[in-house]
Amino acid sequence: MVDDADLHLAEAGSEGAPLAIFLHGFPDHWISWLGALERDWRKPRHVIAPDGRGIGLSTGPDDVDAYALPRLASDVLAMADHAGAEIFDLIGHDWGGVVAWHVAQTSAARVRRLAIVNAPHPYLLGEALSVDPDQQRRSKYLSTLRAPNAYARLTANDFAALRAVHAELDHTPGFNGAAYVEMWRRPGSLTRALSWYRAAAFLDDGGVSCQPASKLTTPTLLVWGEGDESFSPALIDAHHRIASRLSIHRAPKLGHWPHLEAPTEILARLAQWLDANDD
Repeated sequence: MVDDADLHLAEAGSEGAPLAIFLHGFPDHWISWLGALERDWRKPRHVIAPDGRGIGLSTGPDDVDAYALPRLASDVLAMADHAGAEIFDLIGHDWGGVVAWHVAQTSAARVRRLAIVNAPHPYLLGEALSVDPDQQRRSKYLSTLRAPNAYARLTANDFAALRAVHAELDHTPGFNGAAYVEMWRRPGSLTRALSWYRAAAFLDDGGVSCQPASKLTTPTLLVWGEGDESFSPALIDAHHRIASRLSIHRAPKLGHWPHLEAPTEILARLAQWLDANDD
């Protein structure tokens, strides 16, 4: 599908139907969107949930630069091309949301509707990291993930640190923690997932490398679990600076993984969004 990676795609629905691509975050893989794959959509739909470049069942190079944001975005376009879809809907959580923002910004003509789940636009996040003490405090974990010893720290004591990240989901019906551990154990998968952070220029340059030339006009839904401790609440409304056709769905009782914490509620909201007309 792409020259330097073999991308694993979990698919459901009808080939040739309108395409929706669901992108996962860190430290997740395609299974975090299993609910979307299993959903009985009101309209015929072709659903793809990939393992991101280098993660899980997807392969990728060892070179950190191969995980820069433009490369991650080009993978999404390659998936759509592979499915024969010129126009598609795009949904992303966490890192997948960052990639989705970039795809919509740089290839707006191809994205019909955009839905983002707890993921700031990379320009806004980079900007906040340079000027906002609250976001700087919340993002101290980024230094840990980009440090040379990150792999050793995350794999210690049978992935105790990563298990702790998912601790709030352990008692959520349908959450399969063992499947995530299995993915983390795949040779090279976690190392390459960390390369996404190490190659992220927007984390160091105040977001300038991702600054939009103009507002995004793609219809955009921002779903935000307000209990998310990773991002400053100020980032939510800041997205009106980025997207001119923005709707915000706030989930006060949910955290960083709304689609896993309350899958029925959040998937229903995403379905409503994708089933809507373009105008």
